[in-house]
Amino acid sequence: MRPKREQHPACAEVLAHLLHEFPPGRSAVLLFTSPEPDEAATAAIAELAGALAPRVTGHVLAVEGSPGYTGLARHLAAKGANGDQSALGMAEVLAGSIPWRRAIRSTRVERLDVLPGRAAPADGQSRAPTARWAGTLREFRKEYQFVLIGASPADDATVCGIAAWAEATYLVIRLGRTGQSAARRAVRVLRQSGARLLGCVVLS
Repeated sequence: MRPKREQHPACAEVLAHLLHEFPPGRSAVLLFTSPEPDEAATAAIAELAGALAPRVTGHVLAVEGSPGYTGLARHLAAKGANGDQSALGMAEVLAGSIPWRRAIRSTRVERLDVLPGRAAPADGQSRAPTARWAGTLREFRKEYQFVLIGASPADDATVCGIAAWAEATYLVIRLGRTGQSAARRAVRVLRQSGARLLGCVVLS
């Protein structure tokens, strides 16, 4: 039997806030983003999604929204619909190559699904237009109670577009690694984009 993993205090606080802020019967798209182009947001949503799914009655979807980062499925031990490690991800969904349901992976946690990211394409066209995200988020809302998206950096135009569509945005910073000026800039840019910035997740 595996030892129970201790939850990070910052994530536990955000989890309690989510359960209070978004009661049953209401779907919510939540963006987690960091000031720098790193995987901090991926780590945050992996932990939060795994803790959130057993606490709600609906389904939870964790989405890796940044091209070039592919660790979410690994964090959550996700597999494809047929039990294999699927190569399909959010990049193909946003490109219109496949329906989003085809890229969904199940996890060992009941009611928790993952939509993984993919490596950024070599042609540099790594970001899908915000309009494609908007349409995809509308579809997610029909199926899931919570949609947690990890996408960085916070000042990227597409990330700001997602923030404007989301019910809430949380800034993810790493203690001792994220600079104060970078964090302040991220907050300013997110607020200017129309994001509903509800808090911060501080990771060690």
